[in-house]
Amino acid sequence: GTTELGQRIIDYRIENPTVSGKSNVAAFKLVRPDGTVEYYAAASVGTLTKEKAIGMVAKWVVEDGKLKYVGTFPVPNMGNKHSEQVVRAYLNDEDAALVTEGESELKPCQKVTNNCRLNLQKQWFTNLRDMNYNIPYYDILASYTAANGKLKPSTNNEEAIEILDRLIKQWIADGRPRTGHRYASELFTTPGN
Repeated sequence: GTTELGQRIIDYRIENPTVSGKSNVAAFKLVRPDGTVEYYAAASVGTLTKEKAIGMVAKWVVEDGKLKYVGTFPVPNMGNKHSEQVVRAYLNDEDAALVTEGESELKPCQKVTNNCRLNLQKQWFTNLRDMNYNIPYYDILASYTAANGKLKPSTNNEEAIEILDRLIKQWIADGRPRTGHRYASELFTTPGN
């Protein structure tokens, strides 16, 4: 039982074997007005120097009913960007508006700096109707006290990242099988779609 987009996540990890289990991968489906279906996937990018902060977006297209891997393309200046942001940075505005479905290994975040959950439909993919995820990410914004004594919102998602890392390491140990063990949970589905 792997979803269509879950399979693209697996394919992304196969095509990009250096992506660690501590990086989330998200995939999106784009449908062109002529009916052509394209898929895009990317991994999150950590804190890196500007020269190394390059996101990598993989692209597939369905031609004559068959899925074809097109390639993986660099996206510069992606330091501290989440996988959803890397895909959005790769697509132009017109293409981003054609994205209708998405799936992420980790539940899209509510971190103050990225807030993927809020921005997915509001800013990045305005016609996104269905978004799923595989591993829960804490929804509660915890607080911590900064040096100046003020409370700051934060999220502690280390446990979810460790779960993802363990799953990816086991998948690698299993020989990176194309058949997956991804069962998506619904983040949102827009009524009427």
